[in-house]
Amino acid sequence: MSAGQVQTTGIVIRVKPYGERDKLVTLLTADRGVITVSAKGALKLTASFSRCTQLYAYSHLTLYEKNGFYTLLEGALIASFFSLSENLDCFALAAYLCEASAAVVVPNDGEGEILNLLLNALYALKSNLFTPEFIKAVFELRLAALSGLEPTVGACPGCGRPLAEADERYFFLTEGLILCPACASGQPADETPYRLSRAVYAAIAYVTAAKPKAIFSFRIGDEALRDLSVVAEKYLQNQLERTFPTLEFYKTTRQIPNE
Repeated sequence: MSAGQVQTTGIVIRVKPYGERDKLVTLLTADRGVITVSAKGALKLTASFSRCTQLYAYSHLTLYEKNGFYTLLEGALIASFFSLSENLDCFALAAYLCEASAAVVVPNDGEGEILNLLLNALYALKSNLFTPEFIKAVFELRLAALSGLEPTVGACPGCGRPLAEADERYFFLTEGLILCPACASGQPADETPYRLSRAVYAAIAYVTAAKPKAIFSFRIGDEALRDLSVVAEKYLQNQLERTFPTLEFYKTTRQIPNE
């Protein structure tokens, strides 16, 4: 490999035409975080790497880097999730998953754990393995955990009592604390906690600790899933102290009746 050339794997999370033939693609990579790459001639149908520059394409890439700017030299497609664009709900959710991942990923993040989480979620969505609501909630909880924002599970931080044995559990989103009723009653009154049922607590404990390929390998009832969805979304937003335009777009698409 010549000087200036680098190799990485990454997924295209944003595409912007640049001139008549080129593209600027934003990649979430395993080892360099989020980078923007110039793909010269990618708009031409005959371009050898055109499929690697499609939205949600995951590829091995050879880049040329100079002064922090990247140019695509070669690409080999590993997997394509472009078909998600054919369904508005799936497209909107995929966009949110990508934006949330990009918000927390950093260069040299271990072995690309956040990228792998995103790929697993997109695969589950593309394959229709689970409902979008389930995929979204699991993704949000796991993303928080991988970002060092894992909520307390196992024993109550206040008294050490096993939370699984408690009659009730209360989730304080700001501090990421899950407390038993006695300890929760002693918390300041400036935050109203979420009461967690046994099923919702068990789901949170499982998702944050499961092996990467097994994070979706559990079942939860419809009512508990609705509660889990609310808690997971609000917890991630609260911990990151931000909202996501793509999340609002996804919520809008969920209100559009299917024809």
